[in-house]
Amino acid sequence: MNKRRILAIVMTAVMVLGIIPTAGFAVTDEPVMEFADMPDNWSTSALERAVQNGLLNGYTENGELLIKADAPLKRAELAAVVNRAFGATKVAELKGVT
Repeated sequence: MNKRRILAIVMTAVMVLGIIPTAGFAVTDEPVMEFADMPDNWSTSALERAVQNGLLNGYTENGELLIKADAPLKRAELAAVVNRAFGATKVAELKGVT
């Protein structure tokens, strides 16, 4: 086999393996938490998968578990979701950050 053919086979294998979901993001059969304000629209299934995958936790207010799907997403909330998605666990000192 020539080098171009081997390279083509390797690149094809990498692309095929790249579309397989990783175990860290696999949807489990665990029951979805019941949120008092879960919307019933196009976003419901995506929100439920995000909760199952541990990306979203919701909020507890007045004894109710809320998802707050219609509220604006704050920078800190987005940072928390990204950290959970990539499995970041280190804690950093934030003195001087404004």
